[in-house]
Amino acid sequence: MGDKTAHVAQAQHNDRFIHFLNIRNTQYLDWVISVIYYTAVNYIEAFIFEKVPGGHSDQVARNLGLSSPHKARKKIISEKLSGIKNNYKTLKNASEYVRYAKVDYKFYKIHHVLKFYQTDLSSIKRHLNY
Repeated sequence: MGDKTAHVAQAQHNDRFIHFLNIRNTQYLDWVISVIYYTAVNYIEAFIFEKVPGGHSDQVARNLGLSSPHKARKKIISEKLSGIKNNYKTLKNASEYVRYAKVDYKFYKIHHVLKFYQTDLSSIKRHLNY
């Protein structure tokens, strides 16, 4: 993906989509969880583009000899964004659960998703000044 501006624009676009889906009244909570996670990823990628040599987790991974941008992002969060590490991990785990677990996708309830949005994503945005 593009530069910091493109990542912020995508994150804001995702955020508007979350509001469009209306967490309290949607039957698509699994999609809301995924979009919340990818909103966080885009805000974090904007930070990486601005603050980390290489400018994107893809390039950072290559520069560091890591096997994936996911590993690069995890390393950057651990080293430079420890204040959001738990929030990011919560969103990542929930997103992976609804996308890949071979169980009922309705495991998460409205109160879980509201927490992901109001606590975890909000903490990430606040920490990154968005």
